[in-house]
Amino acid sequence: MQVPAGAVWSKTMKLTPKKVFLVAASILILILPACRPVSLEAQTPTLTVEPHTGTPGAGAVTSTPLPTPLPTSTIEIKAKDLEGAQIVLWHALNGAAGIELQMLSDEFNSNNDWGIQLKVEAFQSYSDLIKQTNNVLGTEDQPELVLATPEQLAAWYEKDTGMVNLDTFMYDPDWGMQSDQVNAVFPVFWNQNVFQDQRLGFPAVQTAEVLVYNRTWAHALDYKDPPLTPDAFYEQACAASKADADEGYYGKGGWFMNTEPAVALAWLAAFGTTNPLTEDGYSFNTPETRQAFSFLRELAESSCAWNNEIPTPEESTEPFVYFANRQALLASLSVDELSVLAAAMAYAKNNDDWVVLPYPTEDASGKVVSYGFSYGILASGQREQLASWLAIRWLSEPGQSARIAEATGSLPISEPATQFMELTAQMEQAIALIGLSVSPPVDASWVKVQPILRDAMWENTVDYQRIYAIENSPVRTVGEILEDLETLAQEFNK
Repeated sequence: MQVPAGAVWSKTMKLTPKKVFLVAASILILILPACRPVSLEAQTPTLTVEPHTGTPGAGAVTSTPLPTPLPTSTIEIKAKDLEGAQIVLWHALNGAAGIELQMLSDEFNSNNDWGIQLKVEAFQSYSDLIKQTNNVLGTEDQPELVLATPEQLAAWYEKDTGMVNLDTFMYDPDWGMQSDQVNAVFPVFWNQNVFQDQRLGFPAVQTAEVLVYNRTWAHALDYKDPPLTPDAFYEQACAASKADADEGYYGKGGWFMNTEPAVALAWLAAFGTTNPLTEDGYSFNTPETRQAFSFLRELAESSCAWNNEIPTPEESTEPFVYFANRQALLASLSVDELSVLAAAMAYAKNNDDWVVLPYPTEDASGKVVSYGFSYGILASGQREQLASWLAIRWLSEPGQSARIAEATGSLPISEPATQFMELTAQMEQAIALIGLSVSPPVDASWVKVQPILRDAMWENTVDYQRIYAIENSPVRTVGEILEDLETLAQEFNK
C-alpha cells in the first residue's frame, strides 16, 4: 500500500495497488533473462521450526478492557431524527478496494434501519485527499467522514476542527457497539487511534511491515531455521550473497535494502526502540538506535544487503522479481504486497517455499510495525455525527470489514473477520505476527518526520554502500547521521 510523499508513509499502504503496475511492468520488464530455472518441489509454508518454541505473535487476540457503559445515553438524537440523514465519506482507496467500498455503501443505504444515505467519494491519491480536506475544513463542503491515518487525524484534531471522540458513541448504551465486537478488535489497532486521550479513529484498513524469506533456498544453503536473531539474519544474508556471487550475480542475494520509514521503525524496534517519540520529543540518537543503524551499515558494507534504487531502464527498483529469481533471500514488504510477490513467484515458475517473518531481535521473539487508515468523524452536527458512527459500526462488523481487508490485501481488523476471509498460508503467518506489532508515533509531527527518517536510512545504507570505498568520499558516521536526524525531528515537534 503506497502512501504518497507528504502523507503517511512514503511507502503508503501499498494499498493503492501500484500492484497491478508492478506485476505487469516490473515483472514483464525483467522477464527472466537473469532468472535461473527453479524446479524444486513446493513445500507447505509454515513458520514452525523445531529449535524454537512458540509461535511468533502468539497472543495477538488479547482482549481490550471495556470501560463501564454509560447508564443512560448522552445522545439526544432519536432514531426517527435520522431519517434522510446524508453523510459523505472521503477516501483514497482505488482499484478493487474502491469498488468494494462503493458496493458496501450501496448495501448500507439499502438496508439500514434509519434511512441514512452514505455517499463515498474517492480521490486519486492520498495526498489529494489531505489537500482537499484541509481546504474545506470548517466549511459546508467538509465531509462527515474521512479515511485517513491516525497521525493525520491527530493533526486535524490539533487544528481544532471538531474531530469527534468516538468513545462517545462506541460505549453509548443505546447506540454503542457490542462488547464482544469491541473486544475482538486487535488491541494494537485500537491503541493507534488514541491521541491526547481522545479516540479519533476506528481502524479500517490495517497493514504491517514484515520480512519475507525464501525457506527453500535457505535449506539449500544448509540453514534449517529462519533468521530470528540479528546474528542469524546477518549470517544467512551473507551466505546468500556469496552463493549468488559464486554464480555470477555479484552484489546480490542477501537482504534487499528498503529505506522507507516503516522499515526503519521496524529495525529500530528490533533493537529496542519501540517508539522514538518520548515525552521530551523525538529521541533517535540513542544506544539502541545506534546499534540498529550500525548493524544495517555493516550489512551494506559487507555486501550482504543490496538495493537497486538507481536502476537502468531495463531494471526494477522493487524487490518482487529479484526475490522470485533468488537474487534476494530476504526482503521487506508490507502485508498488502504479499499478493504481488505471490504473482511474481508464479510468473517466474518458482515453487520455492517462502514465509513471512518478523524483524529479528536478540531474544528471537521478533517485531513488526503495523499501521493503516482509520475512519474519522468530522461532522459538526450530532445528527450527522450519529449517522456517521452508525455507518462506521456497520462497516466494521466482521463480514463487512473482511471484505475490505480482502479487497485491499490487508490484515483483518478483528479475529472474527478472519472467518469470512480466504487466507493464504502467508496471510495466516502475517496475522500470527499482529501481537508483535509496534505502532508509529500517533502525533501530527510524524507526518513531517517520516521523510527525514527515510533520508537518514538512505544515507546510512544505500548511499553508504555506493561511496564508502571511494577515497575522500563524504561519508558520515552513524552518530553524526542520528544526531542530525534527532535535531531536525525535534524542530518539527515544536
